[in-house]
Amino acid sequence: MQEAFDPPKQEDIQLSRVLRSVDATQQLRKIIGRRIRCTRVCAGQSISTLAMTAGISAGFLFRLEKGHNIPSLQMLHPIAIERDTPIASLINPKPCGACIKPAGARSARSR
Repeated sequence: MQEAFDPPKQEDIQLSRVLRSVDATQQLRKIIGRRIRCTRVCAGQSISTLAMTAGISAGFLFRLEKGHNIPSLQMLHPIAIERDTPIASLINPKPCGACIKPAGARSARSR
């Protein structure tokens, strides 16, 4: 005996799209945050210094780096200018590679 197949309901399809959209937004926040932090750390710059020169609050920059906020292009522009990098590099999902430590390397704080 073959079971009947019920097509998905419209509400279920819409919910699935919303959930995928939310997941994509969360991933984008994390990507942008990691890239901003990587460019800042590689330049040896503190959060407060980059925030001041980019004209944003240190708290907001901290939340960006942690992936809690997603910036507008207008917010990314002064950060990119200050870091002398294209905006596209701040939203690139690939790791920047410049700050990746060799295996077994320890930070100055852990010594």
